[in-house]
Amino acid sequence: MTGGMPHTLSSLDPVKRSRLTSLN
Repeated sequence: MTGGMPHTLSSLDPVKRSRLTSLN
């Protein structure tokens, strides 16, 4: 996953966003 796209993560669901941020 790309860890330099906060805008994209914000567009996603809060749950998915939390999972993506946890992977980073």
